[in-house]
Amino acid sequence: MAEGPFELYAGQSLTTFQVTVRQGALLQVHVNDPQQIFAAVPAGQAPSGLDQQLELILRPSSHQAHRMRLVAHDSSGRTYAMTVPTGSSLGLTVKSASGSISDVSGNAVAAEIPLNIAPNAVPAQVSLTIHH
Repeated sequence: MAEGPFELYAGQSLTTFQVTVRQGALLQVHVNDPQQIFAAVPAGQAPSGLDQQLELILRPSSHQAHRMRLVAHDSSGRTYAMTVPTGSSLGLTVKSASGSISDVSGNAVAAEIPLNIAPNAVPAQVSLTIHH
């Protein structure tokens, strides 16, 4: 057995191929907007679901970083989601040009937020707040 990435081309055939996928869970991050900052800045949602005004970047340990996708937005804020492997440690980085971000305790988020997803767990929704 070898680990990927693998490439298949038109006309190429395989007789045996085994794929092993780790169990995953949907991680959601809701960014509350009590000051209606996003009301003045419409969601910059690209067709791919990536937000142009607010970036949420997940970095699994020793892996490439991935931007979370914007899945919903309304007057209360924006919700982002990504499937993550259970039993893993992740770092969440938030970048915003529209305002500063704080956690549920009101502490400014200036560095990567560590997240640990227990095996077979459903992660709780992460809540953050944007403000001037």
